Amino acid sequence: MTDSPANTDPTTELKLEPAHPEDPVQFSDPESESSAPSADERRKPRKRWPLVFAGSVILVLVSATAGAVISDRAQPSDTEIQAHIDNAVAERNKQLDVRQSTLEARESTAAGVEQRNKQTQQQQATFAQQLTDRENKLKPREAEAAKNTIRTDGTYRVGIDINPGTYTATAPSRCYWERNTGGAQGDIIENELSSGPQVVTIAASDGTFETSRCGVWTRQN
Repeated sequence: MTDSPANTDPTTELKLEPAHPEDPVQFSDPESESSAPSADERRKPRKRWPLVFAGSVILVLVSATAGAVISDRAQPSDTEIQAHIDNAVAERNKQLDVRQSTLEARESTAAGVEQRNKQTQQQQATFAQQLTDRENKLKPREAEAAKNTIRTDGTYRVGIDINPGTYTATAPSRCYWERNTGGAQGDIIENELSSGPQVVTIAASDGTFETSRCGVWTRQN
């Protein structure tokens, strides 16, 4: 018995599986059948959430890093803060110096005004004292001068109310004058009733002198 040669026809390893009597013959590869996905596997969507989650985490990390960089840039340094404080203190000190200078100037002005007021008050007091002294000096003179003029009708005491001497007057009409020894029962030394210019000499020994409607008598000597 002779061994039949091995079947080397490749078609013998292919399985002919007609899907339908009328369909053409389809050749199937065992290896392709084992690796080809099934219909359920083709319809099932792939899970992408790990990638989405990883991308979100990366985005958050990138945003946080960028925010930290921006925050670090926006935050002033200690040197800038100290410089700002120094500038504020210097400006405040400058304002205080200006106020101090203003107050000193006002105080100096007030002191000058007060000093001038004191000087004015002292001058006024000096002038008032000088005026008082003048008045005190003039009063006797004025009183003495008043005794040399007889302005109204009446009876005057010689040496007290009027000074002795020669008097003149311009009588308008019916002038009456009288020299008297004085006292309650005084005697008439001399008298006259007339009009026109009048002249009378009153002696120091006379007691009183009476005048009526004679006008103003003025002492001549």
